[in-house]
Amino acid sequence: MFDEKETNHWNIYPESLMHYTGQFWIFWKDINSKYLGCNIYMAKALGLHDPKEIIGMTDHDFSIPKNESDYFILCDKEVMRSRETKQFWDTFTHCGETLHLVAIKSPLILNGEVKGIYGMSYIRNMPKNDFVAGPLDTKNIFNLTDRELEVMQYIVRAKTAKESASILQISTRTVEKHIENAKLKTNCKTRSALIALLLPYFNFR
Repeated sequence: MFDEKETNHWNIYPESLMHYTGQFWIFWKDINSKYLGCNIYMAKALGLHDPKEIIGMTDHDFSIPKNESDYFILCDKEVMRSRETKQFWDTFTHCGETLHLVAIKSPLILNGEVKGIYGMSYIRNMPKNDFVAGPLDTKNIFNLTDRELEVMQYIVRAKTAKESASILQISTRTVEKHIENAKLKTNCKTRSALIALLLPYFNFR
């Protein structure tokens, strides 16, 4: 049985981010892929009056094809199994236009155990191969250093610390240090929250 009290343990995003109404769905689920919460923008997009209404629901409870909801849940399971942040893509047609749903999901680990996933999704109208990121005015807003920005431009694209380190030719430990510094400067408790917060300030073309 789903216990709503469990949501008290999942305070993983800054309060301001949970009320963020930009073009990003922010959410988190338990180990059975039942929703524990989401931001206001996602709730409204799903036809809910309050984000709390999503608690205990799964992707099967929404008006989307079963094969789509099955895919979303399989993605959750893969993230929990691998214990790694992963980026997923799904393509669909809306009003004659081909759109791409991008989801970045991370495992939620407490006391060494995977307890669920958390992440963000957004819709873009460009194919995957055209996805390029470059920093805008993030440094002025959050006082990030040039190196922190350089690291984050790969992290927001769902690159792991190891992959980012290889690209930048620095150690994984150094990448992790830059990520932790960025989290402190932005008051983000998790990497997924950091990605969700910084993503709007990067230029995708």
